[in-house]
Amino acid sequence: MANMTFNMSSYEKEIIIIMIDENMTMSEALKHDMLIHGVNVESVFNMCDYLEFRLNMNMDSVEFFMDICVGRAPDQILTVN
Repeated sequence: MANMTFNMSSYEKEIIIIMIDENMTMSEALKHDMLIHGVNVESVFNMCDYLEFRLNMNMDSVEFFMDICVGRAPDQILTVN
């Protein structure tokens, strides 16, 4: 089997920590983080600009998170094994 690595950005790690600490879904954690940083979550443009900044212009990640925020993709939850 090939050795596969996955590098998460520090922002992605922050979102996962919020999900764990606050017992939130990913969309809730994203909006929580945005509200803490003064982002108008009623504006798709503001949310997208914020994610572009936090994710260092990684547009694949921005698209993934925006799809979750606006409900175009299934929300993500963490479960305990």
